[in-house]
Amino acid sequence: MADQAPARRALTLLVHCDLDAATAARTALAADLARRTGARLIGLASGRPKRSPGQSPAEAADDLRATLRRAAEAFKTCAAEVERANFRCAAKPADVFLAEEAVGADLVIVGPQGSGAPGGPLALDTAALVMSTGRPVLIATEGLDRLDLERVVVAWKTGREARRALKDSLPWLAMAEAVLILHIVEQPDERPEDDRLEAVRDWLASHVARVEAVRRPARLELDSVADELLEAADSFGAGLIVAGAYSRAPFSERLFGGVTREFLKRGRPARLLSH
Repeated sequence: MADQAPARRALTLLVHCDLDAATAARTALAADLARRTGARLIGLASGRPKRSPGQSPAEAADDLRATLRRAAEAFKTCAAEVERANFRCAAKPADVFLAEEAVGADLVIVGPQGSGAPGGPLALDTAALVMSTGRPVLIATEGLDRLDLERVVVAWKTGREARRALKDSLPWLAMAEAVLILHIVEQPDERPEDDRLEAVRDWLASHVARVEAVRRPARLELDSVADELLEAADSFGAGLIVAGAYSRAPFSERLFGGVTREFLKRGRPARLLSH
């Protein structure tokens, strides 16, 4: 008897839950993606007790437990139609808890840096999560309740982070009708053969229906590479940008600016980052 092909492993998605208005849309996006892929969905909420003036530590802990219960109820409502969905919570910083739980996940879905209830007990440091999680992080536009995967832009740059992002995003790129791999050439003396763009295109073509690779010099009239990528995504009609995170050290990102810093806080489209 011929050997049977191994069964395809079901994906696992994590979504960060808060009590702000954006959480409902983000959870709806995660639930829709879980239904489309047959994935398991886990809602995560976490935070440290915050004492109000005159409040005892025990009262602050009670308030946090009540907040986590409300987050759990909201998640269960949004994920009611997902066949395999559950909720987990903890009393620790949200980025620490999500990074711990992400060890068994294929994608972590969060809001942009600075989103969520301002100063709320369940707020997430998105930048810290991207640095520490070791898993691809989808930064969902606030209010977006469905991820459009028909067209995707992949930001290419020679280096480990971009290769990691490309590999991590394969389950989602395989759902696309068209993918544009875009390399913005920042250094005029960079040789085309050094970026391996065509090799990347040929490799991805075995996984995706239609792949285009473009090498484009940086434009002086735009403020950053992030602006160029966002403009290209808009022209291409992309619902997602895939990029490697922190190809420069985080300190250099803060000092000189960078694509990661911009993508952590920008709006449309959704961004999938890997570090």
